[in-house]
Amino acid sequence: MQKHIFKNGTRVILTPTKDTKAVTVLVLYGVGSRYESEDIAGISHFLEHMMFKGTTRRPNTLALSKELDQVGAQFNAFTAKDHTGYWIKVNSEYLELALDMLSDMLHYSKFDKEELEREKGTIIEEINMYEDTPMRQVENLLEEVVFKGNTLGRDIAGSKKSVKNTTREKMVDYLKKHYTPLNCVISVAGN
Repeated sequence: MQKHIFKNGTRVILTPTKDTKAVTVLVLYGVGSRYESEDIAGISHFLEHMMFKGTTRRPNTLALSKELDQVGAQFNAFTAKDHTGYWIKVNSEYLELALDMLSDMLHYSKFDKEELEREKGTIIEEINMYEDTPMRQVENLLEEVVFKGNTLGRDIAGSKKSVKNTTREKMVDYLKKHYTPLNCVISVAGN
């Protein structure tokens, strides 16, 4: 394993493995639901969704996914209480594409207002699904009790109200505040 720190503070961890033809690139930001105020609860998760909705070079979800699907890449993202991650796993010959795609999504996403309004419905349905899943709901209820009065007691997705009240401006402000080089770790593992 090798660790590098860029001049801007971004940490890079390289884990070379020659026993595979694949490489995984993971970009982590040290921000999640525990850092959100009540009025923007769920914004880390919402922002994660919006990163896949189009960039200035790749105008929509289809353009993003098509380019990755053409090379057999796997890709996704996740939001936790204290971090958010974006990853692409691909044949190592397409490492440059994976790096370019993540860079494009994380620095040049459009956050189109119409797409943002549509995504509110998707996230609210996701919240409904979790509320209808006993194993997930009991976890949320336990965290509410254990962490009462603390942001750790809130659902990562936020509330239906906070999701409905999310604006593009709030999202861009949150991004500028938390998606900074000093708050970023990039891990590249594989061939």
